[in-house]
Amino acid sequence: MKHAPRHPARKAQPRGIALLLVLIAVFTAVTLSMAFIATQSTTTAIARNVDRHAMARSIAEAGLELAISEVQANDDWRTDYTSGIWTLNSERFEGGSFRITGEDGEDVDGDGTVDGDGDLADDPLDRVTLTAVGAFQGMTHIVRAVVGFAATGGGGLLAAREKVQLMNDAFVDSWDSTAGDYATTAAQSAVVSTNSTDLGEIELDNFSKIRGDAFVGPGGNPTDGIEVGATAEITGTEGVLGAQVPIDPVSDPAGMPANEGDVTIDTGTTVISTDRTFDRLEIQDFGVLQVSGDVRVLCEDGVRVEDDGRIQVLGNGSLTIYSRETVRITDNAMVNVSPGMPSAVTIYMLGTSSISDRFVLMDDAQVYAQVHAANVRFHQQHDTHFYGTVSALEIIMNHDARLHHDLGSPPVGSVGTGAGDAMVRWVEQP
Repeated sequence: MKHAPRHPARKAQPRGIALLLVLIAVFTAVTLSMAFIATQSTTTAIARNVDRHAMARSIAEAGLELAISEVQANDDWRTDYTSGIWTLNSERFEGGSFRITGEDGEDVDGDGTVDGDGDLADDPLDRVTLTAVGAFQGMTHIVRAVVGFAATGGGGLLAAREKVQLMNDAFVDSWDSTAGDYATTAAQSAVVSTNSTDLGEIELDNFSKIRGDAFVGPGGNPTDGIEVGATAEITGTEGVLGAQVPIDPVSDPAGMPANEGDVTIDTGTTVISTDRTFDRLEIQDFGVLQVSGDVRVLCEDGVRVEDDGRIQVLGNGSLTIYSRETVRITDNAMVNVSPGMPSAVTIYMLGTSSISDRFVLMDDAQVYAQVHAANVRFHQQHDTHFYGTVSALEIIMNHDARLHHDLGSPPVGSVGTGAGDAMVRWVEQP
């Protein structure tokens, strides 16, 4: 008699385990698929937000460019607009919108608040902070720029066509001759610029300092155009000019009298009250040249003020020097120190050789003046002090030279409010 197996279910056990494994695999696949779909959905949303924010940024930057262009091109912008919102979100652009705000002044202490008096029209040299908020499909972006201004036409500023170099403790700061003497109005608001966009055209090293702002030429890059050594410093901003500063040669003065030849003043006081033409003018030893009234002097062979020589302008008079060759002021010489108004003395360099026809200030000399040297170098060194404005081919300073930018001096040409004087600095936003 045969008997059937007692445990037939044991043969089916492997099939049950296989089914369980299949179910687990299916569950895992479904779970992973759902997670992948969810991840893809999140990634797509993030990508969409990134794209929208990029559009918002593009719109904001476009709006800011339009505002900057308005300031540069519209001579009446200071009266056409007031400090505050210039445009609302109704400004439609590329499927989004932007809002422009123009505020008098700039944030000078880094607290996020623009410091100004709220009046755009009260001072043609006041800076303006432009802010653009771009919006696109729920995303926003903010961009900001500070537009600064300087007198144009070759005066009222510190500007070079090419190189600006400060070495070995050279120092630039500012003051305002219309508000008081240097001791009471010294400040950190100097504006130094070059029209060039070449590498390192503004260069500071060996503990030199600019207490104020520095600007490279239009289209330039401050990072490349301004080189500041480890021990040097620019306390203000580094930016880009909105347009080149006009530094053009001047013509010979018309109607000048006959040439008197070489003139040397080495003792006593000589007073002049009419226009004069000389070959070389030398003031040396303890000689003093005094100017009464408005006087022009043309020097064919240059000017020398040496030793303890002095040039003094009396009362409300003025002295304008046109020199075809080097002007050299050295030793303990003093030019226009009393009463110390730079606008009373203007020196035009007519020469064309950047080396041999320079304006040179050396030793312990002091000068209060405006110097315009379109084709030649302004060279200051040693313990000299220059109070005033400079526009030149190059500005070279070294060995403790001190240049005090007078913000109160009128420009040699004219003060503008449009493209000729705008200096734009974009401000990074978090």
